[in-house]
Amino acid sequence: MNQDDSIPRSYAEWRQFIEANCGIRLTRDFLASRLAELQNKKNSRTKEFAKIYGPAQLENTIAWFGQALKDLPSGSGERHRA
Repeated sequence: MNQDDSIPRSYAEWRQFIEANCGIRLTRDFLASRLAELQNKKNSRTKEFAKIYGPAQLENTIAWFGQALKDLPSGSGERHRA
């Protein structure tokens, strides 16, 4: 498996990677914080992300963080589990 095989290509793959592989809980605070950082083109971590993975992957990742934030139930720090 090369590096490209491990890069999420869809929202579902990204969620699986973040939650299962990384063990990160997608709380409102975490999502909002990361989304703000990724949307800040002057942030050094954002610049590094774009340099490594490219601007298209950065835009996908921003969209996926935004979608995860929208998927949270109102007034909750936790995402809805079906």
